[in-house]
Amino acid sequence: DIGIEGAARELRYRALEDFRRENSFDYILTAHHREDQIETLLMRMLQNSPFYTYRGILKEDGHIFRPLLEVSKREIMDILSQSGLKWSEDSTNKDLSYLRNSIRHRIMPALNSNEKDLLVKIASNVATFRKDECMEWDANPYYSKLDRDAFLALSNHEREKIIYSILSTMGIKGRIRRSFINELVSRAEKGSG
Repeated sequence: DIGIEGAARELRYRALEDFRRENSFDYILTAHHREDQIETLLMRMLQNSPFYTYRGILKEDGHIFRPLLEVSKREIMDILSQSGLKWSEDSTNKDLSYLRNSIRHRIMPALNSNEKDLLVKIASNVATFRKDECMEWDANPYYSKLDRDAFLALSNHEREKIIYSILSTMGIKGRIRRSFINELVSRAEKGSG
């Protein structure tokens, strides 16, 4: 269950990918900006998501490229206003029942520019942890196998990263519950999984 926001995001990216393929484009560029990155990071923290997810929004993800992640929304809006370009606002942006909107309207105004820059730096630092820096594993679409002792010797965030990478390799996308990760680690420690 990915929720209404997750489902809408999946549909948007599917439509963008279809458009990209139909027009033989190499990339789709999005206007995700610094504040989007900060909101994403704060959401993951407030949801007690695994450390690996603190990388936030990826600058490049397949055929999606997000060149404005370090540019403030204010800068983008100023350029749009000066250029006379039109844009649209999502009608749900003011609905505080969504966590992202609650963060946007309640927490973001309390952060100064330095604090925002530090949060973006956290996401950037976490994003530098690459899959190839982790231990190797064998995976296919139906099961994955890794060395238990090597896995248990890793730090907590490295274990989480391995689990996310394996699940991604197996085609499992979206948010993973903390309880699921804890159960996997517990079974590995007990020698039963």
